[in-house]
Amino acid sequence: MHALVHAGERVVVLDNLSTGFATALPARMLPIVGCVSDQTLVAELIEDHAVESIIHFAGSTIVPDSIKDPLGYYGNNTANSRALIEAAIRGGVRHFIFSSTAAVYGNPARVPVGEDDPTVPLSPYGWSKLMTEVMLHDASAAHALSHVALRYFNVAGADPQLRTGLSTPGATHLIKVAVEAALGRRARIDVYGTDYPTPDGTCIRDFIHVSDLARAHLAALNYLRGGDVSATLNAATAAAIRSAKCWTRFAMPSAAISRCTLPTAAPATSWCRSPPQTASVRCWTGLLSLTTSTRSSATRSPGNAI
Repeated sequence: MHALVHAGERVVVLDNLSTGFATALPARMLPIVGCVSDQTLVAELIEDHAVESIIHFAGSTIVPDSIKDPLGYYGNNTANSRALIEAAIRGGVRHFIFSSTAAVYGNPARVPVGEDDPTVPLSPYGWSKLMTEVMLHDASAAHALSHVALRYFNVAGADPQLRTGLSTPGATHLIKVAVEAALGRRARIDVYGTDYPTPDGTCIRDFIHVSDLARAHLAALNYLRGGDVSATLNAATAAAIRSAKCWTRFAMPSAAISRCTLPTAAPATSWCRSPPQTASVRCWTGLLSLTTSTRSSATRSPGNAI
């Protein structure tokens, strides 16, 4: 939201706040509390605010939870997305940005993986996102709704201006877990894998900084406004985090690191992916930042986004 507001966009936020926080929004911005599946509410927002673009981040994201509750994930991620897409088409929304996942690839036959590689998810979470991509593709073919689906894996980091960060209690993301273990706030960090082609046999996680991901979504919006065709793109920095110490700047106590074998129901697949076709990668303040060059140089006036 901060990136959109900074870019001069007029933004309306719809969130049920089941995992989010209103305090994470820019100053003086309050979310409309509700669910994306509420088509009446979505229709009112589209009409009242002249919404021309939707960026869809809402959804459940924990792979092991999706295995325990597959129908819940298909309901929240797939069925609710279908309702939102339908409301968008009925309301005349022109552009739709979908925050998908690289979990749609499953275990790829090659790395880095490309957008045209086979999609064979290994979890209900991955399938729920892939189903939404398929719905978007078909809906775009039948209606005047252009879209971009962005596929990515693990998101790390916090806003460089310290306005937001990973605040979810009981987080499962490796970076926050590693920081908490280094600070003594949790007893241990579980490290998965024993037979990967790495120096210690553990798997390598692929990360993208949250600020870079925000820029990627904004770039996708500008791409569609430039008149370009719908696309499915990988969002990555072509780099992986190999050491908890390089992120925490603390020595990780050996007692806090627990070596684990991979659970058969939820394998932890990780790899570096190819950057999006419309992007280039550069170094920026110690992180990898995504900069995008669109095919159109025409200036577009900011529109409304939900």
